[in-house]
Amino acid sequence: MDGLTRDEAVALCRKVREQNQAVVSAPGRTQCRQCFHLSGPDPERTYMARRSGYLGCDLMNSMRARMQRARTFRQP
Repeated sequence: MDGLTRDEAVALCRKVREQNQAVVSAPGRTQCRQCFHLSGPDPERTYMARRSGYLGCDLMNSMRARMQRARTFRQP
């Protein structure tokens, strides 16, 4: 996977966090809440910033892969 820009990574992280807040109980929600709790509002302290190219956590990468598959599926 290609790296993301900081803005793309922050937006994707926000989407993942919103999705996980809607779930009552799931491992993804726990992982997301823990990352956000430890980093606070600073995106530079999140897990995604620790990897080169803002590749993100597993939750971000799986959402990004789903989004890319959906885009390629829709193209004629």
